[in-house]
Amino acid sequence: METSISLIINANITETTFHWMSHLCQINMQEHYEKAGWDFTDKHEEISTTELFLLIRDQKSDQNLGFLSFQNDKSDDGRPVTY
Repeated sequence: METSISLIINANITETTFHWMSHLCQINMQEHYEKAGWDFTDKHEEISTTELFLLIRDQKSDQNLGFLSFQNDKSDDGRPVTY
């Protein structure tokens, strides 16, 4: 499999890709979110407001494989963090 990794900004994400990203998070994290009592509305909002992503694609099929988001925030004790 040949893959590509692209840095994309939020403003350049298509609606189709955004929905794929949101669905992928839900599939992969649903059990964890249910146990923690979290709501996917918050995750959907987090993805929609995150500015930078790495998008991994299969070059042969031109299908998305995964993504990584970068978000600047503050830790519980107020330190700036990126995750």
